[in-house]
Amino acid sequence: IEYLTHARMVDYKDRDMTKMQGYAKPYYEKYIALDGALPTPTDTQKRGLAEAYAYLGNYYVYHDKDDAKALEAFTKARDLNPNNAQAKFYFDSKAAPAPAATPAKPAAKKP
Repeated sequence: IEYLTHARMVDYKDRDMTKMQGYAKPYYEKYIALDGALPTPTDTQKRGLAEAYAYLGNYYVYHDKDDAKALEAFTKARDLNPNNAQAKFYFDSKAAPAPAATPAKPAAKKP
């Protein structure tokens, strides 16, 4: 079985991101090692690589809690496929302004 296909199959075990185990991680990493080493990947291979990097980005966000690695992985995903939905979501959520803090009410003065 091709590594990308196998990664997609086992990824279904990890649908709950809050409890991510990384079942597909070794398969996506192997896919990146093989197809990422090609001098000129095809458009299909680029989309597959972007998918793999986006998976790793999610892994770094939810499992490892490593923002630097997540940013690196999602950047690679976006560079390979600007239309990758996971990379778009990641960068859109990072660009969204933080909710404004509600100012605290001043304490009532005693007479």
